[in-house]
Amino acid sequence: MSRLSKCGGEYEQIIMTFGRRAELGQKLLLYMFSKPIANITQISKELKIAFNTADSLIQQFNQVGMVKEITGHSRNRLFVLWSYLDLFRS
Repeated sequence: MSRLSKCGGEYEQIIMTFGRRAELGQKLLLYMFSKPIANITQISKELKIAFNTADSLIQQFNQVGMVKEITGHSRNRLFVLWSYLDLFRS
């Protein structure tokens, strides 16, 4: 199994624990595979969901360690799908 598919499988297992948000979580994961660095506004526009919904979903990704917030600010935060990006560095 390639490292890329292993990483994707691990992410999918985590998302399945999100309950009713699992489907939306999968959509966000697919978006972040194509754009691994994103902000909440981009996510809400791409997934066609409210800003607050996008914020709470990305916070859930952050809590389980799927993404990291890299700006350290409370506004205009950027989130990175870190493990996925690391696959391309090594």
